Amino acid sequence: MTARDKIILRLVVAWCAIATTLSVSHFALATSETHKSGAEASVFGQAYVQGPRGEELLTIDWATGAVVSRSSLGAHPESSAGGTLPKPGLRVARAASASTTVFNKKVYVLVYDPLLSNGKKLSAQLNWNDHAVLTQGTIDFFRQASNNRLNYTVVYTTVVTGGWPEKIDGFQYTEAQYLAVINNQMQPHSPDTVDYVKIINTPAFDICGKVNRGEIDELWIYNGPYFGFYESQLVGPNAYWYNSPPITSGTACNRLLPVMGPSPEVALPNAVHNFGHRAEATMTRVYGSWQQNRTAHNWERFALVDALSPNYSYSGCGNIHFPPNATQDYEYGRSASTNSNCDDFANYPNLSDPATTAHPVACSAWGCNDFRYYDYWFSHLPSTAGCASDGFASDWWKYFADPLLAVDATFPCRVRVFLPFVMR
Repeated sequence: MTARDKIILRLVVAWCAIATTLSVSHFALATSETHKSGAEASVFGQAYVQGPRGEELLTIDWATGAVVSRSSLGAHPESSAGGTLPKPGLRVARAASASTTVFNKKVYVLVYDPLLSNGKKLSAQLNWNDHAVLTQGTIDFFRQASNNRLNYTVVYTTVVTGGWPEKIDGFQYTEAQYLAVINNQMQPHSPDTVDYVKIINTPAFDICGKVNRGEIDELWIYNGPYFGFYESQLVGPNAYWYNSPPITSGTACNRLLPVMGPSPEVALPNAVHNFGHRAEATMTRVYGSWQQNRTAHNWERFALVDALSPNYSYSGCGNIHFPPNATQDYEYGRSASTNSNCDDFANYPNLSDPATTAHPVACSAWGCNDFRYYDYWFSHLPSTAGCASDGFASDWWKYFADPLLAVDATFPCRVRVFLPFVMR
């Protein structure tokens, strides 16, 4: 190694050390501000959970995790696609500059399926879906929606048949109690929330051990109505709102762990639906806010819904509940059109004036059902290599696949800009 090479190497090492220090300091500052705000201002968040009669919207006190109110959104439509992957012909054309970064993620599948006194598992008794089929369907969906860049692999599977998981107050359903609740013969227990920390810390599962050793990247917990799981939750240091309150303490996990909560009571589209809310929460963390009837940043431009934005005459790509042309929750099959500039996001970050790119879009653009709309929405997520002028990565799949990047969302672009200068 020449003297010049040694100097360059020292500069690179020094930069990495400085960048790491700055990054950690930023993480700590952001976390302390979030907690301070929650404790003093009693900040509320909204989360979606699956119930036996459809999705419910909960309002949650950030500081305590207590459910302040809940409202039913009604039954979620079962996809007429039957979980069939959308046809490639309905997918967005990708830009030539699309990112080729591949995300290989290892999943631990944990299944709560109590064995009943009649010898049947709960899922068989109630004719629920096979968790293995739902898992493979989810894997296939994201491989296709990401253009073969997000690849999930199941590395561990545990099926728990010995009863129901405990709630945060220690309550645990008996077989008779749970079946009475499901059959509307008894009110569900309150508080409903499951004790995530107890599950994470269960020695037999060794979840944090697997996380810390790099053996798993995500935890997918199959459960049922009133088991008390959120659709998605984030566990670990610097965790943030993930369509549910973050779990930042009480476990030994030293990395962020996404915990998904699919329910085999409902079909594959609902499992993917959960990931959609995760994506919404992630991008809200990246950009710091999300409102309709406003385009203060690119995430709000992407998720804009005409029907929810009286000051706008067009939609972006919509959100998980509202396609671009929807006028109410879950309106995935509306044949009437609305102007949308969603297709222009294939050119992200080089977006044109919506006045020139927005065109009529109806449900025929995705196939007029929920599952095909989710593919339409995810396949339009910006996936371009490099960084946008706003300082964030142009490939939003990075943030979705790696929640740590959303903690300090401009960090990848700051590193990318500096290193070529050092190496000159």
